[in-house]
Amino acid sequence: FHITPWDREQGFGEPEKSIWARTQQTVLMRRAMQVPALRDIYLDAVRRASLAAGGPGGWLEKELVRVHEQIRGAALADPAKVTTDEEFEFAIEATRQFIQVRRDNVISEAGPLLAPSVRSAIPAGMENPVNAELVVGGLASIEGENLAYWDWPAAEIPLPRQLNTSVAEVNGIAVPLFAVAPGQINFQVPWELAGLPSATLRVVVDGKPSNEIEIPLTDAAPRLISASLAAPAIQPVTVDSSAGDADGSGTNPNAMARGSVISIYAVGLGPVANQPPSGDRPSADLPSFSLNVPEVTIGDVPAQVLYSGLAPEWVGVYQINVAVPMNAPAGDSVPLMMRMGSVESNLLHIPIQ
Repeated sequence: FHITPWDREQGFGEPEKSIWARTQQTVLMRRAMQVPALRDIYLDAVRRASLAAGGPGGWLEKELVRVHEQIRGAALADPAKVTTDEEFEFAIEATRQFIQVRRDNVISEAGPLLAPSVRSAIPAGMENPVNAELVVGGLASIEGENLAYWDWPAAEIPLPRQLNTSVAEVNGIAVPLFAVAPGQINFQVPWELAGLPSATLRVVVDGKPSNEIEIPLTDAAPRLISASLAAPAIQPVTVDSSAGDADGSGTNPNAMARGSVISIYAVGLGPVANQPPSGDRPSADLPSFSLNVPEVTIGDVPAQVLYSGLAPEWVGVYQINVAVPMNAPAGDSVPLMMRMGSVESNLLHIPIQ
């Protein structure tokens, strides 16, 4: 349960207006504020909204500047406009001033956000993450509290090293971020950590540092995401082995034929040639081949690996093309597994005909 701030009646148009304004005017809100847990939820919601918007130079002011620059010419030239040019510019400036002072007014009543706290860091897709090692160049998640003011996904590649006011640091290196949220941060483990047995991790939110934890590192720990008929790696299509006899023909229309080439998408395969910068996709001109080629079995039968390396459209995701063995067992749920040295992946189940 959470509250999403929504000033429906624009009751907070004055930057100094109390966050408790109007809370006594409705029975529901008045009663809710008498319950400590609901009162804390309300305070947390307005606090996070204000901190995410930021004060002078923060996200919301930058957005105001961006939108103003984008529409100003058309707005001033509009023959049907209902305000004068001076009124338009005055409204923009009034909004800017509101943004610059509102944050401090809210925090003075709601209280500051607690410092971030980190509990653990786990590899992407790991089902049993206790003491799990993170793979250099791989994908991982940080779990904790107060890791961000609000949910904030990355909007571009190369991935940013800061989202809103949240930064995650490993050995002092700001890591590439996929997304941040109050309870979780998704990131790429920097390639620069290659060869280290462990590293220290912390999160900094709006200048407030968290506790530090030690994270174990490894060169490879494969985790399978999906498999599909081989195609350019634009969008992985997960095989739905539960489809069964979808067209009534007695066969699974998603089944992969023996001898066909399939693409497996995975994370955690370790070092590559032509290594891209941390947070970026591989070069379109120089494929990033895996330095250590995995072993793949389909129904316990070894499959020939035709290609293993970073998928061209993503950060930290690998594409492995393999030929389905002619003697692979048929069925709607044939196990597919990958091994790198002594480390085995999770299982995927694919239909084979």
